[in-house]
Amino acid sequence: MRLNFNIQENDQDQKISKYLRLQGISRRILKRIKYHGGEIVVNGKDQRSDYRLQVNDQLEIDIPDLAGSDNIVKINEPITILYEDEYFLAANKPPFLPSIPKRGDSLDNVSSRVKYYLYQKYGTDYAMHLITRLDADTSGVILFAKNSLAHSLFFKQKTSQTVKKEYFAVTMGQIERDCLLLLPLGRSPEFFLRRVISDQGKSSMTLLQVEKNYQEATSLRVRLYTGRTHQIRAHLSAINHPIFGDELYGGDRNLINRQALHCEKLVFVHPFTQEKIVINAPLPDDLTDLLNNFSPV
Repeated sequence: MRLNFNIQENDQDQKISKYLRLQGISRRILKRIKYHGGEIVVNGKDQRSDYRLQVNDQLEIDIPDLAGSDNIVKINEPITILYEDEYFLAANKPPFLPSIPKRGDSLDNVSSRVKYYLYQKYGTDYAMHLITRLDADTSGVILFAKNSLAHSLFFKQKTSQTVKKEYFAVTMGQIERDCLLLLPLGRSPEFFLRRVISDQGKSSMTLLQVEKNYQEATSLRVRLYTGRTHQIRAHLSAINHPIFGDELYGGDRNLINRQALHCEKLVFVHPFTQEKIVINAPLPDDLTDLLNNFSPV
């Protein structure tokens, strides 16, 4: 993979290594360039990473093959691809399927299915670079990078809050209006897996947008501004509106046997093309069936 940069005045006198780090290129990738056959070229001449850049320098870097390998096995099971280009792939994760295997585990998971799909399509044994992870029982958009550079550049964007994830949830009881939840989350002292509101917890912010009220429930669009473990589930439980099917947080499992939570939309700016990418995942049948049990207000 070859990338080109035109050096501007505010980048003058920076070392190439520092400049590339500011572009989101990790130290690991820089080492790969240096020790595994990559190139750093300025104005047509090879340079070292400590070269200090000047205004209007034309910097080119050639990054060796980033596919690599990992310990994830390929599993020939169906997977719905929502988006794919040279750098990224998004799949529609079904409920009850883990995003990745546990260490040493060869059981079915999304990463193994995607790895098989890529091998069949390209004949390349891709390493899996999972970007957005979902709980096993949560369905919807899950995103992979096809190489470590794409992963690194996306992660830089993700930390700058330009990545938007929107969830669909069905909660118990009626939530009458949109609201923003600012509730710090920490581990429960009684139950290791559960998250609870805690003054010593990490700051957490969730936007709830009411889609429809039912006599027994509310359907919501949910936007995360922080990415804490179980954030949506714990926040809704904390305001006494747990998600249907979410037994860990007090949700009723009589009508659905998993939490009624679906990652419906992912929006990001493509780090290579600067194009706005919008990826949508349709509601699965079990959530549609769940809503059919309720009477509108």
